[in-house]
Amino acid sequence: MPNLPTFDRVPSAVVLDLDGTVLDSTPALRARTRTALEGVIATGIPVVIATARAVRSVNVYLSEELVRGLRIAHLNGAVVHHGSEQLDPVWHTTLNRDVAERVAHVALSMLPGARVVVELDGREFGSNVVLSPDVLWATNRATPEMVLPLGDALARRVAKLAIRAESSVATFIDHVQREFGAHIAVQTDRFDPQFVQIVSRNCSKETGVRAALAVEATDSPTDWLAIGDDLPDLGMLQCSRFGVAMGNAHPDLIRAIPYSTLGNDEDGAAVVLEHLLATLGERR
Repeated sequence: MPNLPTFDRVPSAVVLDLDGTVLDSTPALRARTRTALEGVIATGIPVVIATARAVRSVNVYLSEELVRGLRIAHLNGAVVHHGSEQLDPVWHTTLNRDVAERVAHVALSMLPGARVVVELDGREFGSNVVLSPDVLWATNRATPEMVLPLGDALARRVAKLAIRAESSVATFIDHVQREFGAHIAVQTDRFDPQFVQIVSRNCSKETGVRAALAVEATDSPTDWLAIGDDLPDLGMLQCSRFGVAMGNAHPDLIRAIPYSTLGNDEDGAAVVLEHLLATLGERR
């Protein structure tokens, strides 16, 4: 059963993870969740999508009209765009160039056949694997001219490395954490032992959300309503006054966060947003 927060004050922002939270397991945006999200946007409360995806990929799942009303902290908070303006980031945290090059080299050496993606600004990226134009567009809303050779991308401002191997990445993770742990944050996928993402040590979803909202870091909880399902969401939920774990969330997240809702295939995010909207309606 959901354990929803009591909104003793209006949240200063609504912060939402994408996969496993706003999107169902298909993944797709369900009609009920879309309606609830549109309702919150209409109140004027700032809404931030905090996601590991790049902004170009967000557009695959959310309509252009909906995206225009959002702020997007993507690539796990490394880059921030306002939905109405996706050409120029308003925030950009990068990996040390030498560290990014060395980590990519280690990945190619330790993980034969791995696909290494170097994310730059949420639009352009580099890769050692060439995908067809149809696949690029369907999965990323990307066109061939947006994809750089791996070496060229590594010479730019690298926001994130994403590595998909043909086997477990556990040994690789142990190695790079020993070698580069002072510079990087390693984020794994609980459902995919062959995938790993690497960002700057200073990067997190909560820092990206703060940049999206133009607020300073603070030790005290914010007045955000935040909803998420996986460990990269933990920090932003813990620093929110109203942090809510999805019913399908990682067990460690559920144990750490006081409030909960239904799963993403049961419109769990919509349940929370509808509760907020009902509370706001009662106060009018």
